[in-house]
Amino acid sequence: MGTATSSMAAKFAFFPPNPPSYSIIVDEATGKLRISDVHQRDDVDVLKLNTKKGNEIIALYVKNPSASLTVLYSHGNAADLGQMFHIFSELSVHLNVSVMGYDYSGYGQSSGKPSEQDTYADIEAAYKSLEESYGVKEEDIILYGQSVGSGPALELATHLPRLRAVILHSPILSGLRVMYPVKRTFWFDIYKNIDKIPLVDCPVLVIHGTEDEVVDFSHGKQLWELCKEKYEPLWLKGGNHCNLELYPEYLRHLRNFISAIEKLPRLRNVSEKTEDQPDQPQNSTDQKMEKSRPSTDHREKGRPSTGQREKSRLSTDSKEKSRASTDKKEKLSRRSVDRSGKARNSLDHPERARNSFDRFGDMVRSVGLCNVDCLRQTAAEKRNNRPLVRCEAAVAEKEAADASGEKFEYQAEVSRLLDLIVHSLYSHKEVFLREIVSNASDALDKLRFLSVTEPSLLGDAGDLEIRIKPDPDNGTITITDTGIGMTKEELIDCLGTIAQSGTSKFLKALKENKDLGADNGLIGQFGVGFYSAFLVAEKVVVSTKSPRSDKQYVWESVADSSSYVIKEETDTEKFLSRGTQITLFLREDDKYEFSDPARIQGLVKNYSQFVSFPIYTWQEKSRTIEVEEEEEPKEGEEQPECSFLLGLCVLFQGEKKKKKTTKTEKYWDWELANETKPIWLRNQKEVEKEEYHEFYKKTFNEFLDPLAYTHFTTEGEVEFRSVLYVPGMGPLNNEDVMNPKTKNIRLYVKRVFISDDFDGELFPRYLSFVKGVVDSDDLPLNVSREILQESRIVRIMRKRLVRKTFDMIQDISESENKEDYKKFWENFGRFVKLGCVEDSGNHKRIAPLLRFYTSKNEEELTSLDEYVENMGEKQNAIFYLATDSLKSAKSAPFLEKLVQKDIEVLYLIEPIDEVAIQNLQTYKEKKFVDISKEDLELGDEDEVKERESKQEYNLLCDWIKQQLGDKVAKVQVSKRLSSSPCVLVSGKFGWSANMERLMKAQALGDTSSLEFMRGRRILEINPDHPIVKDLNAACKNAPDSSDAKRAVDLLYDTALISSGFTPDSPAELGNKIYEIMAMALGGRWGRSEGDDEAEAPEENAVESDTSANESSETQVVEPSEVRTESDPWQD
Repeated sequence: MGTATSSMAAKFAFFPPNPPSYSIIVDEATGKLRISDVHQRDDVDVLKLNTKKGNEIIALYVKNPSASLTVLYSHGNAADLGQMFHIFSELSVHLNVSVMGYDYSGYGQSSGKPSEQDTYADIEAAYKSLEESYGVKEEDIILYGQSVGSGPALELATHLPRLRAVILHSPILSGLRVMYPVKRTFWFDIYKNIDKIPLVDCPVLVIHGTEDEVVDFSHGKQLWELCKEKYEPLWLKGGNHCNLELYPEYLRHLRNFISAIEKLPRLRNVSEKTEDQPDQPQNSTDQKMEKSRPSTDHREKGRPSTGQREKSRLSTDSKEKSRASTDKKEKLSRRSVDRSGKARNSLDHPERARNSFDRFGDMVRSVGLCNVDCLRQTAAEKRNNRPLVRCEAAVAEKEAADASGEKFEYQAEVSRLLDLIVHSLYSHKEVFLREIVSNASDALDKLRFLSVTEPSLLGDAGDLEIRIKPDPDNGTITITDTGIGMTKEELIDCLGTIAQSGTSKFLKALKENKDLGADNGLIGQFGVGFYSAFLVAEKVVVSTKSPRSDKQYVWESVADSSSYVIKEETDTEKFLSRGTQITLFLREDDKYEFSDPARIQGLVKNYSQFVSFPIYTWQEKSRTIEVEEEEEPKEGEEQPECSFLLGLCVLFQGEKKKKKTTKTEKYWDWELANETKPIWLRNQKEVEKEEYHEFYKKTFNEFLDPLAYTHFTTEGEVEFRSVLYVPGMGPLNNEDVMNPKTKNIRLYVKRVFISDDFDGELFPRYLSFVKGVVDSDDLPLNVSREILQESRIVRIMRKRLVRKTFDMIQDISESENKEDYKKFWENFGRFVKLGCVEDSGNHKRIAPLLRFYTSKNEEELTSLDEYVENMGEKQNAIFYLATDSLKSAKSAPFLEKLVQKDIEVLYLIEPIDEVAIQNLQTYKEKKFVDISKEDLELGDEDEVKERESKQEYNLLCDWIKQQLGDKVAKVQVSKRLSSSPCVLVSGKFGWSANMERLMKAQALGDTSSLEFMRGRRILEINPDHPIVKDLNAACKNAPDSSDAKRAVDLLYDTALISSGFTPDSPAELGNKIYEIMAMALGGRWGRSEGDDEAEAPEENAVESDTSANESSETQVVEPSEVRTESDPWQD
């Protein structure tokens, strides 16, 4: 188990919502800041506050005019102000308090990055705003810390002696446990609440859920037990980490706590008290306080003087320093410590985890004796368990006196550079190794180029190579190259001037000499790239030997220094034959990660896999060796106990027999880390198919061969080489493809890996399943080699990459092996369809790749080209039908007339199909037509017959429309039916039945837009169907018949289902069907007499109704008259 601290833990302890849940807008009328997407209120102020860390945070203040107390709320690590706005407003109303909430650095619209130190500065800025802008006094403030927010809340509470109270909501005890793939467990000691809680003098309320899966219930319980001034805690049974506000007990308990706190007298400053001054008794209303503090008198006695409290706060540097005494000597010692760069302000804690020496160190620093770090044990002493305490100040002084180093000042402001490197240039700390290895490659390339004209530069110093050796025991990394090295003047020139580039000067000299034909692969920017080492190192030592100089020089600097030292190397054991050796002394919080050999090898393989020079890393290996072991005596054999007798046995019987066995032995050795060669740099005619497949499997950790690949070089405005692959299998999780950040495209610049984290810049989302590498020699990057500077260049690259990808997919579709494209379509077809929606500029390339089932080919997929070729002469459109399955498409009533006329129809059975076709609109000047919508034109209609049918059934259409009312927009005679009595079609501009079904299924669907967009419904009837003819007769002869009206309702409901719509009330439809079945089946096969008697009254009622209707009707055409011979209900 290892220990690491906040800068490393920030990645795991802070999860700001991305994207933020709100944005900041300016009210044009008042000029005040507002938060978007929330109800605007006059009693809420939105503020921008500057922290001492240089960040700008967003805060909001909810004013309650009747409140006497103010709550300063620090929220959890996975929310921002937009999500907490409602909670702040509710707390202000229900607790009768004002509330100040704020976003941590890096959260919401606050600048910076979240870390432990920044949260301390953030809450301090919010507290100062309450004091300075709103006049809130310390004794009227209650600090509220939720989850990780308990850290900054308790930190601030330890510095406010007159604070009114503290509320801890699901607090953390100390640290965060993280498992790494390298089989190590790290404990990030980010907030030491367990040490701070005893130092809080005001009442503390702890709220925690018993079923909290994020922060265990034991955290809150232990913190409450350590409180000085306890208030009755609230343990919510069954409560989880994020739902405690939903429990009624939560608000009730908080209200009682606030009420009790308001009745307590305000706390006075400790410095204002005297030992002779009597304490006042506590107010009797505070009944919920623990027996350990029955009165304020007892509480005040617990902290009689500043001195006693100071002694209890030696565990943290900042606590001692925030309570500086009037002792001038102590002030002087504090200032001396500050000048040495070791002291921090009241909220600026050291990053590393604390141990017992830190508490002792506070006392040492307080009297200004020396730096406590000189009392720490060395790594060797720890291994040998020697309790040796030694002061290294004398040793350091002696070494400084002996060293003949020369001190130089930087020619640029180092603090600005380092701040730029840490916060702007580099996204990840791990890139430091990429930069240093790239510089080493530059040095080797320079030597190789110069040796063409000066062979003596090579000498006998060995091969051109790079070696990296991490040392976990001492926390160092050493990178050695056998390149050109540097003289003293070059050290000053290249490393002494910030952003000075030896490589850029070298390239400039090449251009001036017009030697443009030279083969140079220099990566560039040595100066700034070198300083990325300070991302992880607190000290950097560069030892270098140039073949043009007889001396070897050492350059040395620390991270926060404004100067550096250069001295001549005199230790013969450290002499280099040629080249440069860089040693990084890692920071405490980076030591455990970047001194791990496995981690270093992984970084080399990721970033520098294709550097043209061999890179060796120091790795632990194992091997099997043979050893001889003495055979143990067999059972029954007695071994002489006496050594004399044993010697006689050896003398007369010979030595004891030995047997050979194998044993696994661990050892350390150099291992080549960049075996794979950059295949894209070779001529594609010289690369075999198997080599492309092998490269694909190694680079992307795949086990299947790719379906296709393309290798090309692009020249012009942007020159780059690329190898792209279509994977052999789609991802198991669709989100991995739909997410543009799939890390499938790896960008290299001169064989050095730059990034694979692109948000759609190089490839659109619908093609993100494509994997490959892109390498450019002249891609314009900033000094960190990470940020693309010119979006126009990226657009050109994207356009060419997309075109090559479509060419590759088109080749698959046109290949003789049809199974390849079938396999491609099964895995990636729906994402190609997504391109119809997202990329209108490439419709002409996407459309030929689409495949669908059709009414003429339900087994094999058909392309749009094949469909157009099979179209009839009079067919002027491409017809399609969108349903939820192939089976429902084949039985849909919309198809009847088209199938009779041998017109092919596309079946759109996937959810995205209909949207994709609607975005295409046309293909080869043929429009796409949905056969489930009104005004379907098939091209060969009989106008005379249509006119006659329309006149004959015009009265029936009006009568049915009258019966159905607003359920349909109109009723008309259909052109698309042959065997079904009716069908329900959608309006031309509304949603189809399939689209309506999909929109209803959306998890976040808007019901109001659903009602608006579903459009009108039109009932089309088939004049040739017997049911319609019967209804036509009923319309003319008995328009008021209840049976006829019931038949119309059932006809509509049946058409609703058969057309793909969902009935509003399935139960009501079921009852109608049961009723019709009862009428059709009643007495057909006979019943028992008891059943007949029981149903007699109902039958009589039905018969009387029927007779009454018959008397009023002149002539009725019974449905039985049109029964067919095969009617199963016929007797």
